[in-house]
Amino acid sequence: MANVLTVYFSRKGENYFGGAIRSIPKGNTEVIAEYIQQAAGIVWLERKENTVKTIGKPSIELYWHPEQYPELQNDETQAPFGGALPYIVNGENRGAFIVSGLRHREDHDLAVEALKSVKREQRCPGKDLRVSAVSLG
Repeated sequence: MANVLTVYFSRKGENYFGGAIRSIPKGNTEVIAEYIQQAAGIVWLERKENTVKTIGKPSIELYWHPEQYPELQNDETQAPFGGALPYIVNGENRGAFIVSGLRHREDHDLAVEALKSVKREQRCPGKDLRVSAVSLG
């Protein structure tokens, strides 16, 4: 199988489309990313997202500090690798920003840099977007 890099930004909840603000259970881009994952046989995006939802921190934390999460060490729904960051706006966790397809530390760094870019360019709702990860250099 060829290497596949899937990067997407998706937001569930209130979205503007069709001339109105509507509430959707899953962001449109996430739906497309799921189709790509299924076609390519990729499960990492979902596993990384589960890790962020479970621990409330970047997925690489599970790699860096496995002793803090012993119950997750053999959980096949989790990913102890980098590439997923919590997407927090105004103190509210709105989901995860996920990168997969590179080495896991590169996934992490790319996600951090991309989210910093989103913050710099203020392309996100709210003024308080927190990037809760550090670059691995």
